[in-house]
Amino acid sequence: MRNKAIWILAGAAIVLIAILGLQALDQGVNPQAVARAQAFLNPADRGKEILNFIHLDKTYRSHEYLETMAYDNGRFDLVYKFHWSDLENAPDYTDVTFHCDRTGTVESVSTGDTTAKISQPFAAANLTINVVGNLVFTALKDELTEGDQREVKQLIDRADAKALLEWELRFEQGKRA
Repeated sequence: MRNKAIWILAGAAIVLIAILGLQALDQGVNPQAVARAQAFLNPADRGKEILNFIHLDKTYRSHEYLETMAYDNGRFDLVYKFHWSDLENAPDYTDVTFHCDRTGTVESVSTGDTTAKISQPFAAANLTINVVGNLVFTALKDELTEGDQREVKQLIDRADAKALLEWELRFEQGKRA
């Protein structure tokens, strides 16, 4: 009887996985676009860069891919868990969702569950955006068009670390295309 129950559960799990997979295909998500976005987001150096915007004053430990969520017209989200620590070296995390277009280009970012008590996502970077933003601007200035330079300066002036991160991810990913 126990073996029969195991086989029934295993069969149900296979059917559920197949249905979820077919739903992603029905929504037209291109596996190459997902792979492109993951290849861009997965390196540790990219994770450190992203964490500097989300939790500027924290130490990057690692980040890991959690899931892909498919949407209409081939758009999808990639969800990652960023592991970091504070001065007390306590293990903390913040879930970050990268909203991608059908080609795998990151269009926007949102944060979800976090263990942060005081330093909420983007808070420290928003307070110090002139320093952070001007570092980004200086590092990329020679590669920016005049229009890009104006846009980045506006984001810095607005003290919007989230928007500046989104802009930088699109810019960096565009260079790799």
